[in-house]
Amino acid sequence: MFDLSRLTTEQRDALALDQHVFVEASAGSGKTAVLVARYLHILASCPDCDPSQILAVTYTRKAAAEMRHRIRQALETAQGDTLEDQIRIQQCLAKLPFATITTIHAFCKDMIADHSHAAGISPNIQVPSDEDREWAWQRALDSALNTMITNRDTRLHSLLAQQNLASIRDGLTQLYRRDEISRRFADRDYDDSHHSGDLQGLFQDIRSLFQDEKQRMGWLDFPDMIAEMAALVERDTDVAAQIHDQYRFVMVDEFQDTDRVQWQLFQNLFLQEPHRNLFLVGDLKQAIYRFRGAEPHLFSEVRQWMRDNGGIVVELTQNFRSQQPLITFSNRLFKALFESSPTVDYAALHAVKQAEDRHVYIGLATTESKKKEAEKTESPAEIDLIISWILSMKTKHQAEWADIAVLCRKTSGLARIGHALQAAGIPIQQQQQNKTNVPVYYQDMTLLATLLVYPHDPVAWTGFLRSPMIGMSDDDIVQLHQIRTQKKSLSAALASLEKADSPSHTKAGHLLADIMTLRQHYPLGQSLSILCHHYHWRHPQTLGYTITHQEAEILIAQISLWDRQLLLSDPERLERLKKWLIAGHMRPAESSATGVQIMTIHKSKGLEFPFVVVPECGKTFHASRGRKLIISDSGIVARMPGQEESFKSHMAAEETESMDEEKRIFYVACTRAKEELFLTGTVKLTEEFPEDFSPGSFWEFLAPYAKVEQHHVHLTLPISAPDDSLVLSCQRWLKTTKTDPLITITDEKDFPVEEPQTSAPNNTVPDPITADNSPKWETLMGTIIHQLLATIWQHEETPNNDTLAALITTHLSTQFGDTAEDLLRIHSAPIAQHLQITLQSPLAQAVFSSPEKYIEWPFSWVDTDKKNQDGRIDLFFRDEDRWHLVDFKSSDTTDVTPEMLQTLIRYQKAAAHFLKIAPNDIQTSVFFTKTGEWVGL
Repeated sequence: MFDLSRLTTEQRDALALDQHVFVEASAGSGKTAVLVARYLHILASCPDCDPSQILAVTYTRKAAAEMRHRIRQALETAQGDTLEDQIRIQQCLAKLPFATITTIHAFCKDMIADHSHAAGISPNIQVPSDEDREWAWQRALDSALNTMITNRDTRLHSLLAQQNLASIRDGLTQLYRRDEISRRFADRDYDDSHHSGDLQGLFQDIRSLFQDEKQRMGWLDFPDMIAEMAALVERDTDVAAQIHDQYRFVMVDEFQDTDRVQWQLFQNLFLQEPHRNLFLVGDLKQAIYRFRGAEPHLFSEVRQWMRDNGGIVVELTQNFRSQQPLITFSNRLFKALFESSPTVDYAALHAVKQAEDRHVYIGLATTESKKKEAEKTESPAEIDLIISWILSMKTKHQAEWADIAVLCRKTSGLARIGHALQAAGIPIQQQQQNKTNVPVYYQDMTLLATLLVYPHDPVAWTGFLRSPMIGMSDDDIVQLHQIRTQKKSLSAALASLEKADSPSHTKAGHLLADIMTLRQHYPLGQSLSILCHHYHWRHPQTLGYTITHQEAEILIAQISLWDRQLLLSDPERLERLKKWLIAGHMRPAESSATGVQIMTIHKSKGLEFPFVVVPECGKTFHASRGRKLIISDSGIVARMPGQEESFKSHMAAEETESMDEEKRIFYVACTRAKEELFLTGTVKLTEEFPEDFSPGSFWEFLAPYAKVEQHHVHLTLPISAPDDSLVLSCQRWLKTTKTDPLITITDEKDFPVEEPQTSAPNNTVPDPITADNSPKWETLMGTIIHQLLATIWQHEETPNNDTLAALITTHLSTQFGDTAEDLLRIHSAPIAQHLQITLQSPLAQAVFSSPEKYIEWPFSWVDTDKKNQDGRIDLFFRDEDRWHLVDFKSSDTTDVTPEMLQTLIRYQKAAAHFLKIAPNDIQTSVFFTKTGEWVGL
């Protein structure tokens, strides 16, 4: 009735219906085809079985929809040999809409709704969105910690003596996000010498508050569904029997992503007498959801359980997806990588597609920076390589844009790469960023906003004091909490701290005074802007944050604009601000339905693309060496005094697990490609790899086997013994000449290349600037003068010549590192001359005496024509009569051009919108720093 002739021998073995089947399906081996074929084989082999008696559990709703669609297609195209066969096909089609092809969470939800009376739960279950659930948890966590600090909870104070509050919050949130696992710990007896019973107790209390909040909202989230379902099955044997009898065949997809609670549920439902027929399929090499609670070790245990209980294990190793060169690369690399992973027994893939003219490309932008410095560097060279390769694939293979995918390991690279591709004229399809992955800088800005609304909030103060913006040590924060038990005011507690004259303590005291003043006179957004300007928090990279200065400016401008548009009470606007940051802190680039696909590696799982780019292979994994809390199978393990060795052993196990998962993530990324694969990274090349070398990035998985030459990367990958190896010559993609961006690599002699460029950090000068009147120097001169004036005017006094010279030297040394000496030698005199002329001008005197001034003031707003306007105003200040808007020019000419006028008009409208006054009430002018002329317009 159904044509199964296209199945391989291995795939047909997986159709056995008289015993349990465990299938290991490597990447591209036709796993979905086997699932569909088994479903159809059941219908064909068991005339008394219909779709309502088959349970198919998938990992995602998308996978469930695809499986249902393919089954329907197969039924609609099936040819019945007899009238009975034709009737049977139509009956199955009619019942297919009622088939249980679903996710584990949806299955539990439906079962609870069907047995709501026995479960004691309303059948009208409300499932909260991820954003609402995250927001409710954060609100419960903040409220509980606030209360515990106020009431001097002994458990929290005991933990604060050893951990900082951020680590405690992180541990509690880890438990929340892995809620299914945490419930296994709920009834355990804890040995406090090894585990943090205090932390577990805090979590249970906070979780209880969270559960009360969800109950008040009428919510039942996904972890609740599995927990409620498991409890229902255990306590009500009649319900378990009804579900058991409803299904004769059970199929579970992506079993490597299952946890023990879910497996126990399947056992309780379907492996009681009489056994249901159980079919499990997965690939341990693609187990990349450990952070969600999946347990890779369970895969190996259940595989052995299958063998011990009369089941069969089938390995699918034929790859129908990728061309032979890509399969050869994956086999040799991951055979070597997985040798140190005891749970993975790597079975080599066999390519069905045999084209030899396909390649693995490696694009390297090299750097001489230390690893930590290189981590903070966005490499334009790497972006150029990606753009060139994409354009080349488009030309060489006549590829559609949608045939090309860029797979990022982290969400942080999505927006940056997306905007860069769009700037090059390449359309994109971009996934939304993880809405709970709010950058730390944004979280600290939320804490600052909280303090402006609730200036005595102890939780917000604790978090903000230890942020890079203040930099107070954990020991001082613990001491501060202890002092506050005797001192009623925060200012008194700060003054009583030991070393109260330290920079961080002084800054904290000034900040408290500034907050109390600003909140009385300015809106929230404007207060945030003033504080960030005054304390130099507009440059997050100098504080150690990973977002750019431009992103920070956009955030501050958006908060200011957003706050002015909402006439809400303080609590309401703070709630709105927090939810806005969590729900979508960064707007992704506009997407096209037919553009290059940009997504995370996790999102790409189960998908395939003709051409794949894996960028940022040089970025480190940021392993958990600095963590103070671990969620392990033995409970919550904390770094406590006297237990360092115990913690180290757990940490070593955790690092091994994390490294194994990074290998699996890299495997998933590399095996998405069908035709061509491009690995890129900004790396520091080295040939030194000690015996105990531990890789810290995707590139370092390759580096020990790589010899980098000008045009090629030679990979010598071992197979089973040191003398048994295969050499792969992967073509190295170098930056092409600017006149031919579409050049392709087909033959080395035809490939015009430049010598590899060493990428420099963003704050360095890429080449020496020797001419004072060069266009490049004019731009740099203007930037330096603006930054120095901002520093000088904040101190509200004119520096003498010696102070000015020292200020220039310090500024250039800080900003330009090794190149500062050349800049000082060539340009310190003209910089000083521009500054002296400016500081002796009437403009400087007006600014010094101004009660309110903004320097380098960014704005973003939507004008009356619905057009987005953004930019940066050099100087904006108020004197006794009016507001002044000044644009600085460091060029020789004092002519006002039409372009200047157009820019100033746009700035004037933005400033007027900000102040809610008429544009003509703002005086616009241009100041020429080389001549000191202040020209009004």
